[in-house]
This record gives sequence, structure tokens and C-alpha cells, in this order.
Amino acid sequence: MPWPIQYPCLDERDENLKAGTKSWKTAIERAIQQAFCVVLLMSPSAKTSEWVERELDYAYSLQRPIYPVLIEGSQRDAVPFEVINMQYIDARQDFEQGVRHLTAILGAYATTPASGCFRRLSC
Repeated sequence: MPWPIQYPCLDERDENLKAGTKSWKTAIERAIQQAFCVVLLMSPSAKTSEWVERELDYAYSLQRPIYPVLIEGSQRDAVPFEVINMQYIDARQDFEQGVRHLTAILGAYATTPASGCFRRLSC
């Protein structure tokens, strides 16, 4: 399913970005700086990822709204401490419905084509 939001997003599956390299770190930093929000796809591997934690910390330091989406696991094993008290979209049973719900929420905030949205694709 193609991503329904037509704003620039960092796709960490981009084969030109090699994890841990300076260009990768710079791309993540730039994407969060340019984003109007951060969409956190929560899973057990995301919860234990050092990079997800860094990205969340950086997003918070820039006061970017965080939109958590639970895609795998349970609240106990997939939801990071930093967002435990936030409402989140549960997309475990129907990912496409979860994306539609998220798109509707973000649509209210995405008012200009210059806005961006950083999305976490995998850990």
C-alpha cells in the first residue's frame, strides 16, 4: 500500500542510506528538523532500538508532535516509556485502516506542501 500522505518523508529503506553512516545520521536529523510531526510505528524491535529512542528525543527537543501507531506486539512489549501515556492508533489487526485513521488526523495539521512527515519504517 503506498503511503497516502504526499509530503516529503524519510524512507529508511532507501538503499542509498547506510545505517550508522554520517549521511544516514544527517538524513534523519534533517528529516526531523523539516517535519511538522513524527509518526512512531511501535513494535517490540522499535521499543528496544537505540535509534528510535534518539529520534524521539530529538523530535521532543524540537517540539515536534509525536503520533504513535502500534503495528506489532502489545502495549507492554512495544510502547516506549516516552509515549506510554499518549493515545495511539492500534493498527495491529488492520494496518490499512490504521493508516486511514492516521491520515485523517494528520490531514488536519498538514496544511502546506512544504510540511514534512518523518516516518519510522523499521528498526
